[in-house]
Amino acid sequence: MREWRLRAIAEFLGGETKGDSERVLSGTCAIEAPEPDKVAFIESKRQIAGLTGEAVGAVIVPQDLERHFENAVIHESPRLAFAWAQVAFYAPEGFELPDRAMLDDARAFPFTGGEWRISSGIHPLASVCEDASVAQDAEVGAFSFVEAGAEIGGGTVVYPSVYIGRDSKIGKDCRIFSNVSVYAGIEIGDRVIIHSGTVIGSDGYGFVSHSGGHTKLPQTGRVVIEDDVEIGAGCTIDRAALTETVIEKGAKLDNLIQVAHGVRIGQGTLVAAQAGISGGTRIGKWCVIGGQAGFQGHITVGDRSVVGAQSGVIGSILDNSKVSGFPARPHSQSMRSLAALSRLPEHLWEIKHLRQRLAELEKKMASLTDAEHASRESSTGDGE
Repeated sequence: MREWRLRAIAEFLGGETKGDSERVLSGTCAIEAPEPDKVAFIESKRQIAGLTGEAVGAVIVPQDLERHFENAVIHESPRLAFAWAQVAFYAPEGFELPDRAMLDDARAFPFTGGEWRISSGIHPLASVCEDASVAQDAEVGAFSFVEAGAEIGGGTVVYPSVYIGRDSKIGKDCRIFSNVSVYAGIEIGDRVIIHSGTVIGSDGYGFVSHSGGHTKLPQTGRVVIEDDVEIGAGCTIDRAALTETVIEKGAKLDNLIQVAHGVRIGQGTLVAAQAGISGGTRIGKWCVIGGQAGFQGHITVGDRSVVGAQSGVIGSILDNSKVSGFPARPHSQSMRSLAALSRLPEHLWEIKHLRQRLAELEKKMASLTDAEHASRESSTGDGE
């Protein structure tokens, strides 16, 4: 772990110093668990309640909150600056830091899975086919298997017990964690992170049904994962039937996500856990997909759209849409429907009592009608 003076870390992060510029700081901490020699960050005033400036060594804050703290780094993007502060303090010796934090650079650092991992060659217990290509500065862990024709780029770490299929290509500075399976013919770009238990390139769900059963339709396409993608644990990304399943540059997938055959997920899109995307669907660029959202096949989700958690998207939606609910509809409409549904017990009670009152009124009307008929008959009889 490295130590930084407040002035130096502020300069590195591109912020302004407030307080004791020579104060020595030795790491980062959560604002909920402050430490007197470490740096935390705050984005909003509600996080300040119950805190004091003396409880933490320094805080990265926006300008409108710096008055609450004695020692601070004033920064317009506290969370982003804090991410770089993590790098500044915890990068191991030998890792070359830039002179200044590159705040517009979204490339992944080699800190993942709780450690900084520097590649260390091919383990004696790894199995690498003779005509596979593994860069000299890559790592293949024990009990991993690399098939013929596969390529692994420089700086990439393949953890123990990983399977890399025939003719697959993995770029530079990737992290492939234990128990990941990369099937044959998969293309993975640079700085990609794939967490444990994920399967890349399993067969798409394609069958031809007939009177004799279900004949498997061979899935002859592939999967392409572009640069700077991160895929969480336990995901399944199916190969296309004929073309490509594509995860575009910079997309981030949470855990337990199903991406079916022929899906394309656009650049920079975020997909939360347990989402399921049916075959042939196109998710646009810079979208946000909530947890457990589901997508019908062969639809298009426009760029910069937001899909709420547990939404069921059964039709295409335009750019810049914000939808939720099942079936998914404009978020404001969905919220009105939920509000109405929350009042359903009250409405049912009102309907029950209105029905009772209506029955009473109908009974009274019937009585009045009967009395009127009786009166008319009596009048007619007297006249005769």
